Amino acid sequence: MDKSLTVFFDSENLYREFLSVCKLNGNKITAIQSAEKCRLYCGHLLIVCCKNTKKLPEIISPCDVTVILDSECRLILRENEAENYKFITCGYSSKDSVTLSSITNEKSVVSIQRGFINFNGNRVEPMDLVIDCNYRNCGNMLPIVTAQLFCCDKLDLDNSLV
Repeated sequence: MDKSLTVFFDSENLYREFLSVCKLNGNKITAIQSAEKCRLYCGHLLIVCCKNTKKLPEIISPCDVTVILDSECRLILRENEAENYKFITCGYSSKDSVTLSSITNEKSVVSIQRGFINFNGNRVEPMDLVIDCNYRNCGNMLPIVTAQLFCCDKLDLDNSLV
């Protein structure tokens, strides 16, 4: 039985940009966008946070949760709550897992500084990705690219972002 993934966005802009570049694999990946007071029930969950996120959605069932977190985000977690999540940080700090190493009007170089296991169970190795970004909101580029890396294999990512 195939496992499925729910991708939750707390920002309408992130949600729309993700859908514009993502080729959802049949019923395997479901993307949703909702208000701050959201309750989720699913087996595998990816939460993509915008910079203004203060709280994570309420998760009703025990599930495998990964959070893509902008390093500028000032998320408030209850005591011991962080133990329930895997975090992938993105931003402009040398400590972030995914960062931007250079940008021009036409191209950007996204640097994966720390590898992670994606939803398909494949390891995303440290690497640099050259991305055509002249049609994207560069402020949202890092969480969107990170979400794509988590949801898709490298080959799928190359095909969807070029």
